[in-house]
Amino acid sequence: MLPTMDSTAYAKLGRLAGLGLSAPHEVAFLLPERHLDLTSPIDGLDGLEEGTLAPALLTLTSSPEIRWPPRGGKGARPRTVFNVRLQAGEQVRATIFGDTRDILDTLKIGRQILAIVSLSVYQDVASLVIDQIVPTDWHGRVMPIYKGIPRTLTSESVCEAVTERLPRAIPEAATFLRTLLSGLGPVDHVLADLGASGWTLEQLLHQAHHPQSLAHGDYAKTLCLRVAALANLIRLQNEHDPDPAAPIALPTLQARLHGSALTPTEDQVGAITDIATQLALPHRMKHAVIGDVGTGKTFVAGVIAAACADAATRVAMLLPNARLAAQVAADFREWFPDLAVTEVTSETGGGEDLTAPVIVGTSALLHRPEMPAVNLVIIDEQHRFSRSQREHLLGDHAHLLELTATPIPRSQALLQLGRMTVSEMRQTHAPKCIQTRIHLGDAGQRALFQELLPAVRSGDPLLVVYPKRDVTPQADAPEQGEIEGVEPGQQSTPQPERNDRFSVMAAAARWEKVFPGYVATLTSDDDEATKARVLTEFTEGRIRILLCTTVVEVGLNLPTLYRIAIVRPELHGLMGLHQLRGRVARRGGDGYCELMCPEPLNPEQLRRLEFFASTTDGFALAEFDLTERGAGDLSRRSAKQSGSDNTFLFGVKLEMQHLTEVMPVFEAWRGAA
Repeated sequence: MLPTMDSTAYAKLGRLAGLGLSAPHEVAFLLPERHLDLTSPIDGLDGLEEGTLAPALLTLTSSPEIRWPPRGGKGARPRTVFNVRLQAGEQVRATIFGDTRDILDTLKIGRQILAIVSLSVYQDVASLVIDQIVPTDWHGRVMPIYKGIPRTLTSESVCEAVTERLPRAIPEAATFLRTLLSGLGPVDHVLADLGASGWTLEQLLHQAHHPQSLAHGDYAKTLCLRVAALANLIRLQNEHDPDPAAPIALPTLQARLHGSALTPTEDQVGAITDIATQLALPHRMKHAVIGDVGTGKTFVAGVIAAACADAATRVAMLLPNARLAAQVAADFREWFPDLAVTEVTSETGGGEDLTAPVIVGTSALLHRPEMPAVNLVIIDEQHRFSRSQREHLLGDHAHLLELTATPIPRSQALLQLGRMTVSEMRQTHAPKCIQTRIHLGDAGQRALFQELLPAVRSGDPLLVVYPKRDVTPQADAPEQGEIEGVEPGQQSTPQPERNDRFSVMAAAARWEKVFPGYVATLTSDDDEATKARVLTEFTEGRIRILLCTTVVEVGLNLPTLYRIAIVRPELHGLMGLHQLRGRVARRGGDGYCELMCPEPLNPEQLRRLEFFASTTDGFALAEFDLTERGAGDLSRRSAKQSGSDNTFLFGVKLEMQHLTEVMPVFEAWRGAA
C-alpha cells in the first residue's frame, strides 16, 4: 500500500495540485492529451506542403520585429517577423502571429530554436509560420502535450513539472496498480490478456508519457484505459455484491396472474417469472423490467404487488406525478378488487392509511416520517428520479424493482455489466406503427400545417408540445406571423413576438382564433384537478388541440391520440422524446410524431434527431444514449447518471466502450479465481 498523503508530499506536487492531483504517485496518471513527434525535424523546405505542420530547428539571423495592427482594426492580430536559417542552410522569413512579448528573450540573433512550422507562399515567395516553440531538449524525441489551466498553468509548465516528478512517481503508481489488480491473478498475465504482453506496468506508464514513437504513445494510452476499465470492474464487483435480504415466496402468483380480465403476453409472463425467481433468493433483488411504451409494465408490477400482499409483505411503488399515481392505483383496484391500495401524493395531504399492503405515490412518499418499512420498492419511470430518491425507501434489506422504457445511461451500463438482473419486454397487446418525421425551417413548418389543419378540422385530436410555458418579452424581436395555412383575415389582433411560438400560453391565443372552443393548455403549473379535467375532455373529443409542456411525457394514457407535434425537439433528450412519442397510438394502429425544427440545427443535433426518427425501438435508443452521453459514475453511492466514469487516470475519460472491451478478460479471471 502507498503511504498516507501528508502536507510535505502534497507540497511536492506544487502547481500540479491545481489539476486535481492529491498524491505524488498520481503524477504518473496525468496522461498527455497528445504527443508531438520531434524525432525528425525538417532540414529544408523541400517536401514541406503548404499548411502542413512539421518540426524544424531554426537559427535566428535577424532581430524580431513586432508589427502591431492599425488602431481600430477588427480581428487583426500582432505579428512578429524575423529571418531564420534552416539546417540545410536555406534562409527564409518567419512569422509568429499573436503577442510574443513574453518570449522575446528567446528570439536572439544566433540562437537556435525548435519550432512547429508550416509553409506559406505569397506571390511565389516562401516563408514559414511558426505555430509553436518548444524546448530544444525535446529535439529527437516525442514530446507529451498536457492540459493546462487557462491563465494559470501553461501546458509547457505542466510538461516540465511532470517530467521532473515521473522517475519517482512511476514506481509508486505501478505499486498502486498492482494492488488494484491483485484480486484477479498474476499481473503480467493479466496485462498480456489486455494486449500488453511483455510489458511491465512501469514500462506502460513510461511509454504513456515519453513514448519512443507516436504509435507507442497511442497504444500505451489505450492500454492505460484498459487497465483503468478493468480496475473499475473490480471495484464495481466489490461495491455491487448483493446485500442480504429475506426471500419472498409468492404462492398465489399464478392465481393473481390469471385471475384478472387481462390476458398476459408471453413477455409479461416471462418478466413476472423472472421477478419471482429473484425474490425467492436470499439476497436483495435489484431487477429492471425494460419494456417499450405499451408493453404492459404496469400489469407486471400489479401482479407482483398483489402476490406480495398475499404473502403478508408490504410494497411501495414510486411514480413521477400524481396523475400517473392515481391512474396506476385505479388499474390495480380494477385488476384486483380485493387488494387494499393507498395513494400518497401532495394532493392527499397526509393522514393516509399507511398500513395498507400496497402504497402507490409520488415523491411525497419520501417525506412521510411515519412511512413503515417495506419489503419491495417498485420504481416506475426510473429515469425521472435520482439514485438517492430511488433508494430512499429501500432501508437495509428491501428488494428493488425498476420499470422503464428508457433506462438512464448509468442503469443501462449496470445492466450490460451484469450488476442488475433484467427482463426485456417487446410484445404489445395492440400492434402499432409510428412514423416520425423531421420538419426543418419555415418551409417545413408550413408544409406540416397544411397537412395538420384539415385533419384537426375533421375532428382528429392533436397534441402539441412546446418547450416552455410563457414567453420572455424581447423588445427588439421581429413579429411572429400567423399560423401557417390559416387565412390572414382570420386573425386580426396584433401578432406576438417571434419567440412566442415556443411558448404554450402565447401559442394558445393563435390556435384559439382558428379553433374557438376546441383548444386547451396543460402545464406543470396546473393543479391535479385541472389536469384530470383537461385530459378527460381531450380524450372525449371536447378538446381537439391540446398545447402543453412535457407534463404529459410520462406514463399518461391518451387512448384517442394518434398524432403529436413536438416544437424544438433538439431541446429534449432522446429518452424524453421517446416518452412523448409513446403517448401516440396506445390502442394500436398508425400514429405520427412530428418534429418541428423552426430554428437552425447544428450537425450533431440533426444527427441525433435523424437517429431518433429512424427507430421506435427503445432498446436501440437507450444504447445510442449510453454511447453518446456516457455511463456516468458507476460506483454504488454515485449520483452521476451520465458522462464519463471516475477512474484513477487524469486527462482522459473512461467510457462504456472501455468497460465492455475488457469485460471478457474480467469474466475469465474472475471465473478462474
